[in-house]
Amino acid sequence: MIFDRASFALRRETFEDVLAPELTPQQRLREQMLDGVRATCPCCAYPTINGRGAYDICALCGWEDDGQDDAECGPPGKPRPDDVADGPNLDYSLSEARRNFAEYVTMYRPTDRDFEHERAQTDVKRRIITAYDRAVDGETTFAEADAEARVLIDDLA
Repeated sequence: MIFDRASFALRRETFEDVLAPELTPQQRLREQMLDGVRATCPCCAYPTINGRGAYDICALCGWEDDGQDDAECGPPGKPRPDDVADGPNLDYSLSEARRNFAEYVTMYRPTDRDFEHERAQTDVKRRIITAYDRAVDGETTFAEADAEARVLIDDLA
């Protein structure tokens, strides 16, 4: 499977709007950065991190949020998706991590030491994705999908 920019953007927009519908995207980012308000992961676009740029690790894809993001979604001055930031995500660009997630349900390359551990959790991760995708598709409410996904995320730990 390849990275689908349109699906990614739809997930992100859907979840960000549900998490803080009264805020503009700029206000939401400020709240996420300053107050640790729940946010979508910049790698997988699921609502799995608390705050932006706070180095929270996504339970679904493994990306550590160092603030790197698309220009319109991230804080100014941070590396953009094709940049390798040499931070907590080592030699990964956000773009590569997104492609890996689309194909392997993890940000890691098949040659990395963490790959097999992450791949062992693929079935649970796919169930989390399915729960959240039902909310995006309007088949269930966000609250119902989130409750189901949160139980499954706890199983990953």
